[in-house]
Amino acid sequence: MKKISYLLGLYFWSTSVVFSVPAAPHLMTFEQPDGTSFQGHLRGDEYFSWIETEGDRLIVVEDRSTGYFEFATIQPDASGKSRLAPSGLRVSSDPSSRSARAARVETISREQLGELWKTARQEKLKPILIVPASE
Repeated sequence: MKKISYLLGLYFWSTSVVFSVPAAPHLMTFEQPDGTSFQGHLRGDEYFSWIETEGDRLIVVEDRSTGYFEFATIQPDASGKSRLAPSGLRVSSDPSSRSARAARVETISREQLGELWKTARQEKLKPILIVPASE
């Protein structure tokens, strides 16, 4: 029985690692709470994801306290690890407004996103300690 429990645990852990799914590759419309919308691409996978605006490819995240999508910055969280965070500058569908706001937002490079993805993936793939049940 112990061996079966161990093998089942190992099986379920390994299948969760193998079946990572990338984000939908097509252009999507995202709606703001005030009814305005913008188009972008969802990027990443189940470990780490973000939204990229179409054309200028700026990174966007949702401010969970307001529900608005805002341009992203990289800031440390409470534990000191870097995370994508809302900048306070809302995304707009108006190209001239978006360009003016985007000029005040730092550009996040592919390398920076890659490092954030690695950190998020490592946090979610922490090893599982399987201890046999005592009889």
